[in-house]
Amino acid sequence: DTLYHKDIEEREDAGTPAIVQKIRAALAFWVKEYMGYHLIDSQETFWLGRALKRLLSNPNVIVLGNTKAKRQPIVSFLVRTTSPAETTSVGKEGDPKTGVFMWGERATRRDKPLHGRFVAKLLNDLFGIQA
Repeated sequence: DTLYHKDIEEREDAGTPAIVQKIRAALAFWVKEYMGYHLIDSQETFWLGRALKRLLSNPNVIVLGNTKAKRQPIVSFLVRTTSPAETTSVGKEGDPKTGVFMWGERATRRDKPLHGRFVAKLLNDLFGIQA
């Protein structure tokens, strides 16, 4: 026989309780209350300004969204490759040696941003930035 709890919250909370996570969340709220919203806002504004200044000055970075408006300190951006070389193109008929048949590329590599997960992996592995 299977017994079900009548309380849906207790029924859905299966497995080991997330005690450590709840303590960490409580500490985060405690720090937020202790520091105050104004200090947190001023620090976020300061660091966001520094980040945008560095990102906007780099021609290989495209910052998405309105950079002048008051915003949350979350920055979305694309990174272009630094290589100005053209991509190798395969004609419409394809390459009979390799069996690759596809339409040719005419754009430069600089026109295309790097893959987002690739950039996130590089930021994490090289600089410790969690993206």
